[in-house]
Amino acid sequence: MALQQGIRERRQVLREAHRLQRTELFQKLRNRCRERMDRPGEREIQKLMGKRVKQDAPDYRASWNPAKRHPDNLSGRLSRAKWSCWLKRVLDDKVNRCLHQTWGSDEEWDGVNDQQGKPHRYCTDHATIELTRLAPCDLRVRISPMHLLTDLLEQRPDIDAGEYLPINPFNEQKLRHATDAMCHEEYFFATNAMSALAYCSKCTISDHRSTPKTHVDKSSPSGRHLRYFCHACSAIHCTLLLRSLDDCPVPNELFHDNILDTQDARLHLSREDVGYWLRQLPHDKNLGDNELTYEMWQEAPAEMKDALYQVVNPVIQTWN
Repeated sequence: MALQQGIRERRQVLREAHRLQRTELFQKLRNRCRERMDRPGEREIQKLMGKRVKQDAPDYRASWNPAKRHPDNLSGRLSRAKWSCWLKRVLDDKVNRCLHQTWGSDEEWDGVNDQQGKPHRYCTDHATIELTRLAPCDLRVRISPMHLLTDLLEQRPDIDAGEYLPINPFNEQKLRHATDAMCHEEYFFATNAMSALAYCSKCTISDHRSTPKTHVDKSSPSGRHLRYFCHACSAIHCTLLLRSLDDCPVPNELFHDNILDTQDARLHLSREDVGYWLRQLPHDKNLGDNELTYEMWQEAPAEMKDALYQVVNPVIQTWN
């Protein structure tokens, strides 16, 4: 009994000591936090001395779908003279230093040097340009604000045999400018609003190879416009032409006061029509309420298809 009593007393003493130690540690932690809150850190001191300006993150918005983000770079293969004249004409002569850092000397242009794959940035008060040498004659040009990419495309040089200038999609390593969010929004809404009948008037291709680009014209009242770049022929258009719709396959005489006459015999389905439309049904679709797939109907025996025709045809005849 005496031993058990001694163990209980010892445990009580250890619990009390542990409680006091924990309380002391918490108090020291609170004191250090209060001292840190009262004492300005390095950034606060620099702000008070005027050595650091508070920078708020710009309001940046872009679509989650990469295909609906405004492109910010292009890569291509041109001669050194074309790259130099083109970039200096659109940007300014100060970009020469960045060009020289990117491709090195004339002897290094046709070979591989240590600058290949390394991005070089050139910053001005209104733009940031990043040049990366991808191959002996290949460069990637990333630019911000993104509307300057449209200016580059409008003044692009003539493309000779063996040269190319594709537009690359928006890259995650982005150069953010205050107006880039607006470029993304304009590209997003313009892409959604493009008609399926739009086509390039130069190459007459209408398979959605034309994409919108933001164009800024300070001389116009609105200031911001859209340009459409054709990836097939590299042409830039202010607007896209629209192909005319095909003639309606339903004759006009089937309509009475703009209402389709469902009792006309020409609208009645034949047994061959049902078989044709069954063959056009897509595969690999989910089951319906009757737990039958399109493949089951397509592979069904003739008797089952006849039964389907007997059910569908009266419904169509009585439809109004």
